[in-house]
Amino acid sequence: MMSFCQTDSVSWEPTAASPPCSSANGLATEWAVRYEICCSFLIATLVWHTPPHRLRSRWQRLGYGIAYSLLCLLLGPWGLPWGLVYTVRAIAVNLLGGLRQRPMSHLCATEATEPSVSQAA
Repeated sequence: MMSFCQTDSVSWEPTAASPPCSSANGLATEWAVRYEICCSFLIATLVWHTPPHRLRSRWQRLGYGIAYSLLCLLLGPWGLPWGLVYTVRAIAVNLLGGLRQRPMSHLCATEATEPSVSQAA
């Protein structure tokens, strides 16, 4: 399994734009995918992302996307005026595979090759 570099700024992009993590032979091994959740109250609508799910297949991404879309459909459209708009957006993002994290391994590799500065005694 490949781990992601821990950084302060994490880049999240729609599914079609980011490549999968790959193993040494170049085959896709897993994705870190986040989904949107929309919850509305009468005058307030909240949208947030789930913690990353590490998924290996498109069918897993679709399964999670359907589950989170049903949750949005149940909780989301009740706020005025933006509940319906954000609910439709969240359902579209979830059914298209969620938001995938761009692998940051190239940054980790460059940081590891930089020489460390040591203090002279």
